[in-house]
Amino acid sequence: MHKNYYASEYIKDLRDLLERGERNYGLGVAYKEMDKQRKIHDYAFVELKSDVDALGTRLLSMGFKGKHFAIVGESTYSYVVSYLAVTCGVGVIVPLDRELSIEELHKLICKSDAEVLLFSNSLQEDVTRMKGQCPELHPFINISSYEVDTEDLTLEELIKEGRGEINGGNHRFRELPIDRHDLPTSLHAHSWGSRN
Repeated sequence: MHKNYYASEYIKDLRDLLERGERNYGLGVAYKEMDKQRKIHDYAFVELKSDVDALGTRLLSMGFKGKHFAIVGESTYSYVVSYLAVTCGVGVIVPLDRELSIEELHKLICKSDAEVLLFSNSLQEDVTRMKGQCPELHPFINISSYEVDTEDLTLEELIKEGRGEINGGNHRFRELPIDRHDLPTSLHAHSWGSRN
């Protein structure tokens, strides 16, 4: 039986995937989500690429190259941006199950050698309690996009600062080589305590 095959582009890494999305789909919707007020937010492919570049640029400027980043929260646009920024050359991402207890989170964060915690607003109370238990963990970055009430760094401010750096000529993140043989994700989420 004759099979029909479709031409496909070779994608070498996640940055290449982002560039392909921006190039081929531009202003098309890459991600759509609803906030607590049931307002729909659309994010275009070009916006996704821009936000990842800005966050990655800022994280590098903050000296986090090669660091381990624990990330815990809901599946949101900001989670995707955070995940991609880290895995596109900045460091090692360690996804953790948001249903874990604070004790379990603390144990896994320490076990993973994480030095930065990316977390969603729904975990703000747990994260506040966790501070001091993980002296090696700093900074704490709230990655939520809406109704953020925190004293910690926020994704929005880091992206804004990173965009300013790019506009000022900082292209280190965009030009950073990605070693395809160096696993950017230390372990899959289910290996770090997922209950699914």
